[in-house]
Amino acid sequence: MSEVPVAGQVTVRVYEASRIKSLNLFDKQASYVKVKHNGLKVRTKATLGGTAPSWSEIDQNCLKIGVDDVNTDIQVEVWNESKLRKNMCIDAVSVPIEPYARQHGRAATPKWHKLSTQGSLLFSVEFEPSPKSEAAFARLEKTSPQRAKDPTTVESASERPYHLESARDEVHYGDQIAMHALGERFVKFGSCMRTHFQKNKKCLQLTSHRVVDSSTRWTIGGHEHDAPLTYGARFHLVDQNNTRVTVGTGNFALLPVDLKQRQRGDNVLYGDAVYLQCIFAKTGAQTLGCEGESLHVFDPTIYLSAQSPKVAFTITYDDGLLKRPNNTHANANSIDLKLTTYNVWMMPDKITTFANVSPKKCERAQLIPDALPDSDVVIFNEAFCHVARPILLEAMKDKGFYYETPVVGHLVGRARAKFLDGGVVLVSKYPIEKTDTMRFGGVCHGDDALADKGVVYARVLKHGRRVHVFASHTQAWTSAVAVKTRQDQFRMMRHFMDEMAIPANEPVIVAGDFNVNQLLDNENHECAQMLEILECDEPETSPDQTTNASFDADNNPLAADGPSSDGVCERLDFILTCQHHLKPTQACVQVHPIQAREKWHWEAKNKDFYDLSDHYPVTSEFRFDFN
Repeated sequence: MSEVPVAGQVTVRVYEASRIKSLNLFDKQASYVKVKHNGLKVRTKATLGGTAPSWSEIDQNCLKIGVDDVNTDIQVEVWNESKLRKNMCIDAVSVPIEPYARQHGRAATPKWHKLSTQGSLLFSVEFEPSPKSEAAFARLEKTSPQRAKDPTTVESASERPYHLESARDEVHYGDQIAMHALGERFVKFGSCMRTHFQKNKKCLQLTSHRVVDSSTRWTIGGHEHDAPLTYGARFHLVDQNNTRVTVGTGNFALLPVDLKQRQRGDNVLYGDAVYLQCIFAKTGAQTLGCEGESLHVFDPTIYLSAQSPKVAFTITYDDGLLKRPNNTHANANSIDLKLTTYNVWMMPDKITTFANVSPKKCERAQLIPDALPDSDVVIFNEAFCHVARPILLEAMKDKGFYYETPVVGHLVGRARAKFLDGGVVLVSKYPIEKTDTMRFGGVCHGDDALADKGVVYARVLKHGRRVHVFASHTQAWTSAVAVKTRQDQFRMMRHFMDEMAIPANEPVIVAGDFNVNQLLDNENHECAQMLEILECDEPETSPDQTTNASFDADNNPLAADGPSSDGVCERLDFILTCQHHLKPTQACVQVHPIQAREKWHWEAKNKDFYDLSDHYPVTSEFRFDFN
């Protein structure tokens, strides 16, 4: 290289890849990452890992390359290293430099980037301008510095669908409704879909990276207004803006899932589990499903499936109620919101057996809902156990929490990237209009690397007003490496929040088990640093609070005797509000030392317990004025 590039230097720090192509018959390929720009090339060392290699632990995962123009791209490639033949490129992604040049001086945030063929790559990009870079920066648009959204960021996986069970009121023509998919396979009925065309495939499929957003609201048409809808009767659906009718009129009918309770001709009730039957003159009747490849037919809002299994739906009003709403609280001037975050200490059975921790998960899962403080939204952390977690979520539905988000890192229909999912899930009494997730990926350390931790986002609608909630469980322990990793995760959370482009006149709440001990902030200032990175505030402590510690080794025997305890009381669980969005006019936070109404027995210790986890739940009460 004859001279220093004009613009500056780009630093690419590579962490891991997920679901990339395999060029090795036995899936044992040695992969490395190469960064290229205008003839310059740098690469990492190769690492084994098949379709999910990781470069986090190698000493050459940080690649630096000079760039001569910020209006160009860098090429990030994944290669297969072979001793028997020529190295081959597995896949690549092109990344524009300009967004990172605008953000120079900010800490680099790792993000998932979708590769051109399949899979994704987690890496961060940082731009450092050179002294000779004035000419390059002069070509940038003259706009104020802001966090630029990287267009290559991969979208999240499909969300877990809603699961409502109880019926309340009749469905009528003219009603505005929402449909929620049931089961472990994910479908989306709406207009925000990714369209694919497969020439040789006859099967049709609903596809989307989100199950629920505003496009899932429909008006039932095709009959006299306010007449009851019956099973088998034909109807059509009009989207929420009344601008599009789906594939003509009279093209749908509902079939009951439970033939013992509902028959053709019976009135359809809100909350019923139903099959949506799509009727076409050319193809006969097909039941909406989710198998097979996607095919674009007739209208961009409709995708069908002729393959089994059938997919059941429930129907609610567009505000999520199971009864016909009276609109008393529509677009309320102010709302009160109670939110709880609770680490429920539900490790998987293998860890319970091996380490003798997290006992009686299923029994505790049944007891927790009755003990929780009154709330509108509840966030569960460490809900790792795939047996106890469904019991907990079903028990919460009995308390009115009909709505839930996906579990972070829980990728249904494909293998998990790690040994555990992220264990974080949010449930709500009020409709969740939209959800999304973001994984930390390789930004983790020690035992935490076993869990696919990250952030889950939910847009909750209460009385016509939106509240945005971000929930997470971040890096544990107190070593210098753990603290640094935790702060990197907070930066990823902040970037994820910014990408949502949430209006400033709507509240944003950030909550979860952040593993930062607030009680030691006067000594290590880590809590203050967390608030600075997240750009959040913490509510004042309620005067009714009886303990300052959410991990209370003095009063909670599960905390005192657990492997995470060294006899120190800690406040690790937080509920924060974002500084740049609508602030609460009233706010307080409180640790609740809850206990079960009945005792449970831990055989390994031969003791009875009333405590339900090694943590106590933390609850905040907010009032938001929207005037």
